[in-house]
Amino acid sequence: EPDLRCNIVGLISLRAQQTAAREPFAADASYEQAVAFLAEAAGGSSDVMVQTEALDALVDALAPDGTDAFPGMAAVLAGIDAAAADFGAKIKRERARLAQDAYMHAKEVYLNLRRFVKYKRARLA
Repeated sequence: EPDLRCNIVGLISLRAQQTAAREPFAADASYEQAVAFLAEAAGGSSDVMVQTEALDALVDALAPDGTDAFPGMAAVLAGIDAAAADFGAKIKRERARLAQDAYMHAKEVYLNLRRFVKYKRARLA
């Protein structure tokens, strides 16, 4: 089941990234729904790999500079920031269960989260 959830996260992420890459950026209903889904999966998944994929997808969907205009950006950044602490602890707890490449991917996503939030908040200020 986690593999299926990771695939769903990936598909929804692709849709959000397509919208985010458009110039000029304009958040439509599908983008807002995709971001909301990814944020929920990023903060509420019990499986560390699903949470890894959701957090990574969320960063990818919000990374283009045009997305600074997204009305829910501040709230999403607060959610990512809140999820990051729990996510770091979850990675440590699950380390023995994870394959080395999965652990390294999760660790990389974790390390990128704080930098991403700091970068986006600076752009919004």
